[in-house]
Amino acid sequence: MSRKLIWIVLLIVAGLVLASIIIFKPPTSVRSSQNEPQGSTPVTIPRQDPTPATEPTSKPTCTLTTLQGPDIKGVRLGLTTQQVLDLFPGSRDDGEVRVAAENVSAVGASSFALKPEKYGAEKDFVGINQFTFRFLDKRVSSFTAGYGGPEWKHVDEFIKKFSEGKTLPPLEAWEAYVGLDTQHKTLRCDGFEISVFAGGEGGNLNHVEMKDFAAEKELKDRRAKARKAAQKPTP
Repeated sequence: MSRKLIWIVLLIVAGLVLASIIIFKPPTSVRSSQNEPQGSTPVTIPRQDPTPATEPTSKPTCTLTTLQGPDIKGVRLGLTTQQVLDLFPGSRDDGEVRVAAENVSAVGASSFALKPEKYGAEKDFVGINQFTFRFLDKRVSSFTAGYGGPEWKHVDEFIKKFSEGKTLPPLEAWEAYVGLDTQHKTLRCDGFEISVFAGGEGGNLNHVEMKDFAAEKELKDRRAKARKAAQKPTP
């Protein structure tokens, strides 16, 4: 075979080899997939939805008016002087009480205290040693019921007992008195306020106080006007 023919054959063989390499070269995507372990599956990362913000829970409130307020064995805000005395048989004949009831100040205020046992009414007011009444225009504007016990570990226990049979908000609505968190709490309603205190030896300082907001404000305004009038120079 001539040398020229040999070169022609070699060129043809080289061309065929190059063509086979180009034709059968695997795509990059296929080659990479071949390198992956058999049986493996793509890992899917689940979508993380943003955690919804927790809405703050609203604190219960007291929307009771003075007329809707609770009573303590029939004693309540707004009673007249005579209605109060009717709850304590024999109190009308008590000279000291009668004088105090009739001693109304220039601004319409008066006050007196009653002890149930003094008038044989201890069975009607079990556990209560004394009531202290404050009046405006001969109507109860505020009063305090003093108890002789028992001794409560926490004022919440006293509040729960006091709230039995009454339409009052839960404990969460009561505000603790700063510094006396375990002894003194107050409930503010639309027309009045109730303060409960637990303390003293054997609970002898336990008491519940109720105040009529409107009456308290009226009395404050009257006293302010009276002081202002007294300061005016005499012509």
